[in-house]
Amino acid sequence: CSRSDLRAELANPAKRAPAMRLSARFYFVIADGVTWDDLTIPDDCGVMIARPRGISLVRAAPKRACLDPPWSFVASALRRAQGWRLNGA
Repeated sequence: CSRSDLRAELANPAKRAPAMRLSARFYFVIADGVTWDDLTIPDDCGVMIARPRGISLVRAAPKRACLDPPWSFVASALRRAQGWRLNGA
């Protein structure tokens, strides 16, 4: 994400709350070159940097208990993944 995207995400923890309930770990993936050292990343979130040749782990997210996703969420994710493959082929 860009610096402005990251700042917006950090300013609104309620936005990531549903994703955090369904994930054992939560990461912010920041674009290479984006300055973020002066921003406070919550302790319950990890940080990765997206580089041209892959993703680098900067800070691991702590593992936590999470809920099983509802079937409607799984079905929606599978539909999106299928569409992405078809569109991205």
